[in-house]
Amino acid sequence: MAFPMKVWRLTPDQVAAYKLGQDLGDPHEIKMVKTAIERSREDAEKLRARQQRSIKRRMEGKVQLTKPLYDIEVAAGLDDAEIAEKYGLQRSTMYHYKSLWRKAARVR
Repeated sequence: MAFPMKVWRLTPDQVAAYKLGQDLGDPHEIKMVKTAIERSREDAEKLRARQQRSIKRRMEGKVQLTKPLYDIEVAAGLDDAEIAEKYGLQRSTMYHYKSLWRKAARVR
């Protein structure tokens, strides 16, 4: 998907005198770009690594709900809301896990 990006060419004096929200008139050029911010492969890898570290930090000390654990809890008589509360999950997150487990079972 391409987005229009408006380009104004300003002199250093115009940039120095610019005030927030000032009308610059019609743009000098309008380019169609794929994304507003193009990242290099290296930047994308750094971002991915940072996101993975963040997730890992958030999950430290928590027991992640797995299908076998879920089955044990259901066998013990807990319903979805109680299981979600026990594992510190939102119910929507638990429903997402259940959806992933169903999809994985269909692939096998």
